[in-house]
Amino acid sequence: MALYNSWGRTRGPKNIAGPHGTAVTVLAHGSPPSGVTAGYSTENQRYLHVTLDVGAGAPGRNLSIWTYSHASGMWGWFAQIDYTTVAVDYDKTVVVEIYGADRVAIQRHSGAWTNAPTAIYAACSTF
Repeated sequence: MALYNSWGRTRGPKNIAGPHGTAVTVLAHGSPPSGVTAGYSTENQRYLHVTLDVGAGAPGRNLSIWTYSHASGMWGWFAQIDYTTVAVDYDKTVVVEIYGADRVAIQRHSGAWTNAPTAIYAACSTF
């Protein structure tokens, strides 16, 4: 039986790090992505769904989203996701329109996190 990739329309969010429930690797602050294989393939989807699992720590964390375009061959800073308004012990999902970027990478926006999140998950969809 063949396994199919999206490479087209994806109605439900598809985890970009692997099977559903797989957390993404977050880049350290000050270490932007480089190279064509950094980050995760988006399969040119339209939306990026990023969920911060705060665990038992204070949320107050910001993430930077970087996008890569095969057309330019470059990574560029795209957006900041602000989780500072989330109450303690509440997880939060943010949906960002990435306009069909080829790859995305997620980076800690600020330096050291005193209360790191339990995990960060990312998925892409067309709708």
